[in-house]
Amino acid sequence: MANVDLLYRTIAHIETHPYDHDQQWWRCGTARCFAGWASFFAGGRFVSSEDDKNHIVASNGVRNFRASTVRTPDGQLLHVADHAAMMLGIDDRDADALFSPDNTVTVLRRMVNNLLEYGSTDGDPTPVEQWRAVAHQ
Repeated sequence: MANVDLLYRTIAHIETHPYDHDQQWWRCGTARCFAGWASFFAGGRFVSSEDDKNHIVASNGVRNFRASTVRTPDGQLLHVADHAAMMLGIDDRDADALFSPDNTVTVLRRMVNNLLEYGSTDGDPTPVEQWRAVAHQ
C-alpha cells in the first residue's frame, strides 16, 4: 500500500518549490527529483557530493555511484531510488514510471493521483478496492 503522507508531502513540495525540483537528476545543487525528495523526507541523506563518481557497495549488495547513494535513518546505504520506492510503498514498475527523468510536474501530479485512487501510476480504471475484492475471491 502506498505511503499516502509521503506521496502528498513530496508532490506538494515540488509544486510549491518548483526551483527545488529537477527530474533529470537525483540531486543537483539544492534541487532534487521526485525520488530524491521522497528519500529526503523519509530521512535519507546523500553520502557524498553530487559529482562523486566513485562506487560504493550498498547494503543490498549493489554497486552504486556514491553520489546516488543515501544513508537511511537506520544506517543502511541504498540507492536513492530504492530507498524512495521502499518508503513510498510502491513497486518497481510504478517507481520506474514515477522517477522517469521525462516527467513534468503535471505528469507527476497525475501519477500521484492515480497511485492514490487506483493503486498504480498508469491510472488503471479498476479502483484498488475492486481489484483486491476480485483477487481475493
